[in-house]
Amino acid sequence: MEVLLVEDEKTLAIPLADALRDEGHHVTMLHEGPAALAWLSEHPCELLITDVRLPGADGIQLLERARKQDPPASCLVMTGYATVEQAVAAMKQGAMSYLQKPFPTEALLSLVRQADELRSMRDEIRRLRAEAGGETSGLSGQSTQVRDLQGRIDAAASWHAAALIS
Repeated sequence: MEVLLVEDEKTLAIPLADALRDEGHHVTMLHEGPAALAWLSEHPCELLITDVRLPGADGIQLLERARKQDPPASCLVMTGYATVEQAVAAMKQGAMSYLQKPFPTEALLSLVRQADELRSMRDEIRRLRAEAGGETSGLSGQSTQVRDLQGRIDAAASWHAAALIS
């Protein structure tokens, strides 16, 4: 999995990056918010692991950027200065979890495994939808009438218009 790890404390970042690499992930490690924002503008990642307090930008800004990717990245937020408000803000922005430092490396790795499983399931759903001909309306059948109706539904969907089918 493509992981972006953003942590300004190198004594924490390096062992975490090593543990993630040992699990088979490709890890990009950055230590400042602006560098991470720039990296996210140029590269997709499947998982963002970020500290909340960073030089130049906070982790919530990174979280917002990573969640706007297509497909959105899974995000784990960590901090040494946890507040309920901060945790709620991170979760509202789409964070998978919020870790308070210090935490056992295995706790983070467990969450990374969950994110990887979720990514695998999403990929499988996309693959199955593509094999089935993309998004479907739930119609079943191969008759000319059903295919014609599906074509009309697809046409209406491309216009993002409401349609009444009777």
